[in-house]
Amino acid sequence: MKRHAYLILAHKNPGQLRKLIALLDDPRNDIFVHVDRKTPFRPEDWTCMCRHSGLYFLDRRLRINWGGVSIMRCELALLEAAAARGRYDYYHLLSGMDLPIKDQDTIHAFFDEHSGAEFINFWEMKDDTGDRFHYYTLFPEGARNFLTHFLNDTFKNLQKAVGHSINKDVDFRSASQWFSITDELARYVISKKDWLEKVFRHTCLCDEIFLATLVWNSPFREKVYPGDMRFIDWSGNGRHPRTFRMEDWDSLMSSPQFWARKFDESIDSGIIDRIYGHLSHESVRRLFLIAGYDTLGQVGPALAGYVRELSEYGDTVVVMDSHADTSELEKLSPYTLYREAVRHGEYDFGSYKRAFQWAREHLDLNSYDTLYLVNDSVYGPLLPLREYLERMEALDCGASAMVLNPHRGTPHLQSWLIGLRPEVFLSEWFTAFLMNVMPLESKEEVCVRYETGLTALLAGHGIRYGALYRLRGKAVYNKVKAMWQKGIPFIKKSSFTRHGGSLGRQIRYVLQHAEPSRADAVKADACRIFGKEYTEHLLNGSAPDMAGRYLKYLYKKIK
Repeated sequence: MKRHAYLILAHKNPGQLRKLIALLDDPRNDIFVHVDRKTPFRPEDWTCMCRHSGLYFLDRRLRINWGGVSIMRCELALLEAAAARGRYDYYHLLSGMDLPIKDQDTIHAFFDEHSGAEFINFWEMKDDTGDRFHYYTLFPEGARNFLTHFLNDTFKNLQKAVGHSINKDVDFRSASQWFSITDELARYVISKKDWLEKVFRHTCLCDEIFLATLVWNSPFREKVYPGDMRFIDWSGNGRHPRTFRMEDWDSLMSSPQFWARKFDESIDSGIIDRIYGHLSHESVRRLFLIAGYDTLGQVGPALAGYVRELSEYGDTVVVMDSHADTSELEKLSPYTLYREAVRHGEYDFGSYKRAFQWAREHLDLNSYDTLYLVNDSVYGPLLPLREYLERMEALDCGASAMVLNPHRGTPHLQSWLIGLRPEVFLSEWFTAFLMNVMPLESKEEVCVRYETGLTALLAGHGIRYGALYRLRGKAVYNKVKAMWQKGIPFIKKSSFTRHGGSLGRQIRYVLQHAEPSRADAVKADACRIFGKEYTEHLLNGSAPDMAGRYLKYLYKKIK
């Protein structure tokens, strides 16, 4: 198996960097990262980041300055660190602001086909580029500081006036800073480290010069491929490439290049999430632990449809806190690894416990990228769920949910759809938490101890958590229409009876705008659970009828 080394220069946006690393995580790759010394960083926070690649952070971190010789030194340090671990067929230099726009199979196949070629994008030297390396620079790291830049220019002009210059015997060339080079060239570059330091230590903006010069004046020049397989948009006519945004999606996807730069989550995180979802969903392994409950002991059309869809995205295990005949469970047989129905009285977390125990005994949990806790307290999804899962997985979190209730005293992830990363579901503390679930007297106690308790447990172990949506209080039950308009593709089942059955017009609005087949499954299940007459009246009731129901509800509550 041919192996590649990715070398990453990172200086900000840790969430974006995590997505980049996740997209490079492949058994054929190892990843080497230098994080700018000016950036707060703890390597221990990244220990579970990669499942397949080796991930190595340089211990000696340099202070990187734009245009400084520190960039060359950092690139050399990355090459040295990678080469010290063995032989790689290719070494790819990326910025932490880059993303791949092709999958790893495509990338590896291309480099296998062009094995031995060096991917360096040479370009024509500008007239004033020679000033960077033919005149002694007083402050090589000071290109962006007004005072040092002024002093550098002044000293340069003095040297020009007296006819003094340096590096007279070097044939300089320029190229893009970013490269993909063979092991042979990588080791050649490392062997020339002293020469590079001697030539460039008192120059400025050498990051686009040092490798190009070295390769141009070596036998490797004959092996250079025309291009570096990177999509960089210089249309802004400035010193920096344009930052990609959502409107660039078609251009990025139609590009024949393999990597694109640059992206910035503080400017447009949507394009980053979309690329991440597009490239990661085929390779992400998901396990869904599904908790079901049915008062009639049946597998209704809503649960069957939900499990069927989840099975398209990963493996599913279903445990129902209900008595159900074997014939009912067989409805789920085509879509599940395991299904069980037993009245245990421990609510959803008791079902999660039993599903997790089965998974621990029968599956290799280490092979999964995300474990989901899912329950059927909601109707839906009323839209395809893939995009939502990908967005949750794109969050820079050890635990992510569809909805977070940000209650000031007890913020918590809503337990009907939570995704957990390996650092959580493979931990001893999570296993102990789930295995110790026991019957409690009320649903409220369950929510406090287990739903709110899980979020508190995550926080207590330093796990970052987040959600696609934030809904306060009882909004998840009462604001059915608003939830849909926010983009949430679910309706809580209890909304059908909430506030005396006065939310019918909101529910009807959502079902009218949902995909028809999904809406029909919800209506059929509601008729089965709540009765056909009640459901049809609820969904067809007028505004005065809904208002009357709500007033009756308030009267009974006050009375």
